[in-house]
Amino acid sequence: MVQGDNLPAAEQQLQMAIALEPENQSYQFTLAQVQLSQLELDAARRTLQPLLLLPNVDPKLKASAQTLSQQINSGSN
Repeated sequence: MVQGDNLPAAEQQLQMAIALEPENQSYQFTLAQVQLSQLELDAARRTLQPLLLLPNVDPKLKASAQTLSQQINSGSN
């Protein structure tokens, strides 16, 4: 799980990285982790959706996204 003192800055940097390199799906996963750490559950769910639904997602990343989604939905982080 992502931890740190400046999660809002990390979130902003990840948003910029996604805009520059949208095909890098690991950025989306990390962004969802940051959002979860900030208790932005709806944002984290929205961020994870493409990783859960798209067919071209790396299987390991998809499995990690599913686990994180389950954590969000169960209310634990």
